Amino acid sequence: MTSLYKQVLQEVIAAKRITESARRLINKAFLAESNTKEKKELYKEFMEPLKSICTRIWDPIFSPGTIETIKDDDFGPDFLFHFNRDAGISIPLDWKLFFTTFCDPVWRESVSVNEYVSMSRKQFYRYKDEKPHEWLWLERNVTSFDTSTFAGQRNVDAYSFANVERQEFWGYGGLRGDMISNWKYEKDYFHSKLKRGSKEKVVVFKFDSLPIHKDLTDHIPTAREKGVLF
Repeated sequence: MTSLYKQVLQEVIAAKRITESARRLINKAFLAESNTKEKKELYKEFMEPLKSICTRIWDPIFSPGTIETIKDDDFGPDFLFHFNRDAGISIPLDWKLFFTTFCDPVWRESVSVNEYVSMSRKQFYRYKDEKPHEWLWLERNVTSFDTSTFAGQRNVDAYSFANVERQEFWGYGGLRGDMISNWKYEKDYFHSKLKRGSKEKVVVFKFDSLPIHKDLTDHIPTAREKGVLF
């Protein structure tokens, strides 16, 4: 599969936008089961390089070349953010993409469908309690309501359950473990599950509660026009 990923990535570079074949692989990545070899491979070998390419094509925050994929390390950070090349300042980043939202039946009053973010409890507490100085870059990209795609159907279902008008959202957020060390359970974050019958335990919180967050929703039309919006 690696050769296919490379071929499609080269297509994106040549077209200077996300192609239809790239869209199919993005949807495949979204559909892949969590914590499987397939999903890890899709993200490491395709999704992460694709994000780096897209930031080089156009991004409202990152200048071309400032986001570099870290290769050949399945357990380390996903990207290097070259904050200041002249000074040699680069920051390792883990990247987490949130492409769907959810109307949590328990915490919907505390975390609305328009703000919802979830992480596995294991990952959340690893950053909060064990990795105080490591950076996590969060991208909340709830922009698809196309029911022919996994993300679009999930978003349509979430807003239907919440019984509120659909709202597109795109934003970047960031945290280090030490920045959320003072977060309080059932005040700043909440324990939940992804859906009825799911065994996956998660932590949910508001996107705008992140120590660093930037709403990029006004840039959605430009990102779509340039073909860089996942």
